[in-house]
Amino acid sequence: MGSVVETGSLSFAPNPVITSLQTEFHATKQIVTQQKTEFEAQIAAMKAENEERFKAMEMRFLQRS
Repeated sequence: MGSVVETGSLSFAPNPVITSLQTEFHATKQIVTQQKTEFEAQIAAMKAENEERFKAMEMRFLQRS
């Protein structure tokens, strides 16, 4: 099973279920972090595109005035 860990007067073997859950949690956390980064990049690109569209509309409006 794993090595025995001693903490003061207590000693116990690591619980394989908890170890497995921790591994799964860290993997899921990495995926979520990656998705967050991708979404933030998409949002930044959409904001830039909207800003360009707004400036183009503003220029057309000013030319008509």
